[in-house]
Amino acid sequence: MNDDIPDDVREALAVIDNVHPFPVLTDDEPLDDSLTPVDLRAAMAAGYAPPAPTVLKTKDGLRALFYAAAVNLLFGDSGSCKSWLLGKAVVQAITSGRHVLLIDAEANIGEMLARLRGMGASEDDIANWITYIRPDVALGTREVAHLLGLMRPDTVLVGIDSLGEAFGLEGVDENADAQ
Repeated sequence: MNDDIPDDVREALAVIDNVHPFPVLTDDEPLDDSLTPVDLRAAMAAGYAPPAPTVLKTKDGLRALFYAAAVNLLFGDSGSCKSWLLGKAVVQAITSGRHVLLIDAEANIGEMLARLRGMGASEDDIANWITYIRPDVALGTREVAHLLGLMRPDTVLVGIDSLGEAFGLEGVDENADAQ
């Protein structure tokens, strides 16, 4: 080796020289089909159109903010109206005759009812179209399976208010980056 190479670089090169090479796959170790490269030309030729948001329509009714059957996440500082925005999405859904599963780890049933009524939801819409859960226990596998079982074929929205409070049920401090 060249004497002009600093010792720390020389040590790093020695480590690299001792790294095991990548394993060689044999025919008796088939790979999952999902690891096959996608033919992007064929995908583009097929005319793929991305899904359009349909939940939480804007005032003009022409656009929406959330995607149905997808994870949509609102995050922001405390008091930045995340719960109110979720409430608006809930009201739009239930006044259109669509089911909502609402998991409320933050407020209480009185606050939730007052908020939804204040946004124009009728008592019939609230009673007929919302499945409301107010957990005060950690949500393990059994509990999550139970909650998923409460979804109906016409469920358009599952709202969790708030993830921070839900994390608290798990004993996780949402403000601690190490957790």
